[in-house]
Amino acid sequence: RPLENGEVVRLGAIVVVGATGEIEPPDAARPRLLRDPGKNFLVDGPLACVEIVGRSMTERLIERFLSAGVEVVSVLIASEGYKPRFRTSFDKDQVEIEQVKDVPAAIRQKIKALNDAGIDHAFLNSADVYAETDFLDLFYFHREAKQAITSSFDRHGALALWVVDCEKAQDPNLEISLDQSRSSAASYFIREYVNRLNHPRDLRLFSEDTLRGRCEIRPSGKQLR
Repeated sequence: RPLENGEVVRLGAIVVVGATGEIEPPDAARPRLLRDPGKNFLVDGPLACVEIVGRSMTERLIERFLSAGVEVVSVLIASEGYKPRFRTSFDKDQVEIEQVKDVPAAIRQKIKALNDAGIDHAFLNSADVYAETDFLDLFYFHREAKQAITSSFDRHGALALWVVDCEKAQDPNLEISLDQSRSSAASYFIREYVNRLNHPRDLRLFSEDTLRGRCEIRPSGKQLR
């Protein structure tokens, strides 16, 4: 990604699905019944992979990262046996999908692989946190802070969205995780729209926000009337 001063910085992203309290995948014979006040509906995987007005939260995050100039997006699936289905046909060289058991270890290994491939900085995002922030502005903030890790937060508190310096992250004493309670030397405030997908009701809220124009996302389809 060319910067304002002409310098070129290579960016990556890691999106983790199913690591921060999302619904576990159902067994092979029966999908899970989620209960919302007065309403029941079926979900066959993590909430972040449920389609909302045409796209899942995970798919929209991938699209946003690619639009921001991220070279490669690594999707780590912590829900064993679950394979996400995307409507967008992503380039295999840009989007990698991998099943993992030990999420912290997988994150550290992926950051090392990105660093070995010449990627300078990587976004680390839980799939159940959707933030319509300017990823490049977040990166510039992180770069100016000159820290190994930059966290983010909004008016409701910490978010599972980070920026990591891939080279500095090779320090074995540096903790790297999606733990929203940990602190970092630099923290970026997000003023834009944020949805924490922690409960089935958040699916409905996100759908309403999309249809009512409260966020940037628009339904993926053709409006007939």
